[in-house]
Amino acid sequence: MRRGLWDLTSGAEAGFSAAASKPPVRKPGLGMANLVYRRRFTVEWGHCDPAGIVFNSHFFEFFDWSVWLLFETALGVPPNELGTAFGIVGIPLVDAKARFLKPAKFNDVADIASEVSEFRRSSFDNRFCTRDHHGHIRAKISRSAR
Repeated sequence: MRRGLWDLTSGAEAGFSAAASKPPVRKPGLGMANLVYRRRFTVEWGHCDPAGIVFNSHFFEFFDWSVWLLFETALGVPPNELGTAFGIVGIPLVDAKARFLKPAKFNDVADIASEVSEFRRSSFDNRFCTRDHHGHIRAKISRSAR
């Protein structure tokens, strides 16, 4: 049974491991809409309030970085060269929905999985999921961009 990005499975079942970083998972012959880009990062003090808890708005920054890295992986072009290579100078956000399920704290290690869930003529949808090192979901965001 194929597990999706939103499944409430453990981190190990979702493809996260104790390794520092895993390459993206690409399903042969299915195109970019099935590319899941995964990355691991450590929460820094600048992401947090004085109590050491991440401001929810920072999750949108984390996911924005991930979508740029997803496109770099899929297209083989660094973000700063997308304008020259494809005429892409930005990815404007037009809609976003978020569920914050568990707070992230200073020095937490988090795993982010991101995928393009749908392409349309002039826009696309992304889904993102962040898990802690135990595999518990911290936040889920879906967004549309043009």
